[in-house]
Amino acid sequence: DGWYLACLICEVYNGGLRSASQLQTQGQIPAPLWTLCQRLLAQDLRRRMAPSEFLQMASRKGGFLDSEFIKASIFLENIAVKEEDEKTTFFSGLDKLIPGFPQAFSKYKILPELLKLMEFGGGDAKVLSGIIQIGKDLEEQEYNDLVTPAIIQLFSSNDRALRFSLLEYMDSFIQAIPSAVVSKRVFPNFVAGFLDAAPAIREATVKASLAIASKLGQKTLNADLVKQLVRLVADPEPGIRTNALICIGKLCTAKEGVLDLDGDGVSESSHRYVICPALLQALRDPFPPVRSASLAVSTACASKWEAPEIARRVIPCLSPLLIDGEKPVRTAAFKCLNAMVGRVEAYSQTLPDTMAKKVAAATPAATNAGLASGSAQAEAAASMAASDTWGGWAVSSLSSTFSGALSLASSSLPIGQQQQQQAISPTVAEGSGSEKSKASATFSEPAASTAATTKNAVSGGGWEFNDDAWGDDAAVGDGWD
Repeated sequence: DGWYLACLICEVYNGGLRSASQLQTQGQIPAPLWTLCQRLLAQDLRRRMAPSEFLQMASRKGGFLDSEFIKASIFLENIAVKEEDEKTTFFSGLDKLIPGFPQAFSKYKILPELLKLMEFGGGDAKVLSGIIQIGKDLEEQEYNDLVTPAIIQLFSSNDRALRFSLLEYMDSFIQAIPSAVVSKRVFPNFVAGFLDAAPAIREATVKASLAIASKLGQKTLNADLVKQLVRLVADPEPGIRTNALICIGKLCTAKEGVLDLDGDGVSESSHRYVICPALLQALRDPFPPVRSASLAVSTACASKWEAPEIARRVIPCLSPLLIDGEKPVRTAAFKCLNAMVGRVEAYSQTLPDTMAKKVAAATPAATNAGLASGSAQAEAAASMAASDTWGGWAVSSLSSTFSGALSLASSSLPIGQQQQQQAISPTVAEGSGSEKSKASATFSEPAASTAATTKNAVSGGGWEFNDDAWGDDAAVGDGWD
């Protein structure tokens, strides 16, 4: 047997044997192996090395068979009798050794042992990483026949370490699994990770959502995945809240090429009624990275917001963040505000210049009905339309209102008092020493002054501000109250 083993070694390295003299030539045989090979070819049977002794000598430290490849092969053959700590040590470094092994050896020797180990519940996360490492080099049909059934079965496991490993390596194997299989058999177990009590599992589930999203239909994406992510925006862990917002932002911008989602990706209704309220809520989060993430997502999705909603709800929420205590938040807030204002500005260009013409058109009907308030609205609308500025319209309306008030006050007196007042007025004017004359003079001077001021303001086309009187306490007097 020793002699035949030496012949095998020579044929492997130097080609086929044609004569016994070729056994005496080293050729391509490595030096450590050639030394042992000569002892296998000894003519004296008492000195000839047996194959068992050859394996023992070659497997010593620094020997020819002292390699990770040989150790892995022997370990897998005897894995059934190995202790748990030995298995843990072996599998912890197996995924790093597999790239250096021959592909056929990994496929037909290592992979079956790993799958068998997972099937009977003896594998862990390290075993899974080895399966995924080998599965990268398999063809699609082989992958579906060998690896896919094992992975689907692992998703139903209650072992948190194994589930965490599945989530961590999600992007390495999920693309090879058909979409129908993912939706029916993988995703129901995947969603359970959002509700797990362990924060590490919840966070890993959020990160893995981007990998599995491309395998989900539009209905499942909007009805299940998006709602689960929005729910985690209020998670107790700040890191999970931040990652959930980032994941939502990538899903919302998937249509622009970030991800390859089925159909149109996140629907408009999901964005408006599910995502937008969550983003506004996150703007008030006490954790600065959450606020920054919410601002970044809002900026990226600015085109999806309705302009009236931006004006009424979003911009008021952004204003406090412009003076936030954290500089990254302030920077993101200004960027978001510019994007939102641009969206509102574009929308405002589509609106009519004014709604006054519609009011003026409706006023004649009210006038024909005899409504005094309709007549006042018509006069104000006409004045507004005729004026070039809002200030001019305001002064005109003020003048009309003031004049109307004086007329109304005068006409509201009884007829007898009106005649009496007309009869008394000349007498008061002639009697300069009476108190009524002083009261009449006191009333007439401000009225004349007010009329003159109003006339000047209207003729100027707008409000006139007296800079000289600004801050003059003497001019104000006791009239503050």
